[in-house]
Amino acid sequence: MSNVTLQLAERVAFLRLEDVPPEVLGHARLCVLDALGAALRGGREPSARLVRALAEKEGGAPIATVWGHSLKTGSLQAALLNGVSAHALDFDDTHQAVPVHVSAAVLPAVFAAAEMTEGTLGDLLTGYAAGAETAIRAGLALGRSHVHRGWHPTGTVGTLGAAAGGARVLGLAPDRTAQAIGLAATQAAGFMKAVTGNMAKPLNAGKASMNGLLAAVLARDGFTGPADIASASSDFAAAFSEGFDPACLAFGGDHGWEILNIAVKLFACCSLAQAALEGGRAMRREHRLEDHLISEIELEANPRQMLIAGIPRPDNGSEGKFSLAYCAALGLRGGAGGPGDFEDESLRSPALAALMEKVSVRANPAISEVSARLRVTVKGGQTLDTFIAIARGNPGNPASPEEVKNKFRSLARPVLGDRAEQIISLVLEDASVQSHVKELAKTLSVPAPRN
Repeated sequence: MSNVTLQLAERVAFLRLEDVPPEVLGHARLCVLDALGAALRGGREPSARLVRALAEKEGGAPIATVWGHSLKTGSLQAALLNGVSAHALDFDDTHQAVPVHVSAAVLPAVFAAAEMTEGTLGDLLTGYAAGAETAIRAGLALGRSHVHRGWHPTGTVGTLGAAAGGARVLGLAPDRTAQAIGLAATQAAGFMKAVTGNMAKPLNAGKASMNGLLAAVLARDGFTGPADIASASSDFAAAFSEGFDPACLAFGGDHGWEILNIAVKLFACCSLAQAALEGGRAMRREHRLEDHLISEIELEANPRQMLIAGIPRPDNGSEGKFSLAYCAALGLRGGAGGPGDFEDESLRSPALAALMEKVSVRANPAISEVSARLRVTVKGGQTLDTFIAIARGNPGNPASPEEVKNKFRSLARPVLGDRAEQIISLVLEDASVQSHVKELAKTLSVPAPRN
């Protein structure tokens, strides 16, 4: 077994909750809460409904919770369904440097493992920290060549993170944890651009969670797999990267914590389009713009923003999430950027469509992937300028705990009512770490309808 793989496995297996610095643990809790909110509302989306219908049809041992529903199913099915739900709205968190949707891939696997072992919330948070760091660090080790080759890191390194987190909660020794990571690597998959604006994107998150948990459970039971996936000469490195760097895999202690760099979205669209929407909203707020006053709209964006979120004229709400033009126009019309703004009906608004026609997008490599410059020419020839240096929610301009809690409330209350506040307390309060995950699971469940 490669030393690097075993070293990573040892960091995962030996991680304790008290090893996680308070600042890191605090942000991890916010990410967990945020992912649960995204999943509760995302469970109403067509992609999640289709997966849930399949789970109901096929059945399964009722041992794992489907968040926001009365359904209990098998652990693997629950990881799949909760992962799809968490990413269905594209309103879940992102680590932009990879980029990977961390919590949608890791949390459902860790949660199902904690239900399996009757673990505590402290166990869940420890597993989440181990899994999140593994996913991010694996993505950083692969480098941006991984994405340039067309891979979707949520589906690839997300699988490794789910396996590591699941292995930690299951209590696997380092050698078994290394096997779990190897088994996850051979299942890692998912395309990037091909899934933009369709249901395959949340499927990548769900499959990452399901496959990672499968890897951990099989490794626990003695199943063996690739032993050297973390070496620079491995098949994993060769297939997925042009310059795999194993040194990036270490986390904690002197190596720091990448969890702190996970961004919480404030708008239900692609992370690369957040700044465009925020810029539009800021422009309207500052200048009190009305549609009829606007003659032209020029948006400057990083070339990568244009590659991933550059759909010029989206045909449906899902595509709208990956359209800089739509997001800028939505912001200029005062749209809040919530899930309802990315429904097909919203996209068909004649006023919004007319404003979107005035938007032109221009590449500016000098600005970052989380930035945007908006120039609006109004009737009479005056030009107004707004620059968003770092979209709200990203490192350097993070969302406040209150913003995260309010976002959760907006997503969870329509599903759970007042129980949303119980979830906030369970996830965020220090005293809850000794509480059993089954208490959180019960609060996340919706009673079955009476006949």
